[in-house]
Amino acid sequence: MAAKWTIKNYNLFIGAARKERPGLSVKAARSLYRSMRENLKSPVFRTDIVKHPVIFRREAEKTEFKIAKEKAEEFFEEMPEEIEPGEEEEWEIGGKADYAKKK
Repeated sequence: MAAKWTIKNYNLFIGAARKERPGLSVKAARSLYRSMRENLKSPVFRTDIVKHPVIFRREAEKTEFKIAKEKAEEFFEEMPEEIEPGEEEEWEIGGKADYAKKK
């Protein structure tokens, strides 16, 4: 008889995945669960982390990269555009040294 999926098994997988990869967020662990389920074509359990270490590692790296890419895109969307000075405006060159009193 095949193992039956329950919400408890799902939560145990999320907890085990986060324990195995400490930097993994809950969102990333959920995404990891979905990708492993698609890969194995069956419900995923906590024991599948040990049974399929190559698949787990590969999918975890993909998930972490995907989350990092989303964060980077979000960061760069929030950055202000660079402002170029107009023709009338001048760049200030130097600093205090240019305005020092001459002896």
